[in-house]
Amino acid sequence: MYDKDFNIETIKDVQDFAKFLYNERGVAFHPDDDFADYENCETHEPTFSESEISLYNRLMEQCFNVCEQNGRDIYSVMIEFHPIYNATN
Repeated sequence: MYDKDFNIETIKDVQDFAKFLYNERGVAFHPDDDFADYENCETHEPTFSESEISLYNRLMEQCFNVCEQNGRDIYSVMIEFHPIYNATN
């Protein structure tokens, strides 16, 4: 779904990216973190390939920009899709 040609342009894109990371990639991420910092807890291998790191960092930067342009808080927008947040709200 996400490739080098994809861009985050709307709040829905931001929400969809969060859902993708939580649900399809199974990552409990934080918007401030570099995707290069994620590693498998058991193997200590990187979670993402170099190309994924570059792509996801670029998309996250776009998420910040879109949220700022729309007067939305990125943390509030993205936490809505965190599995634990959904279970308690």
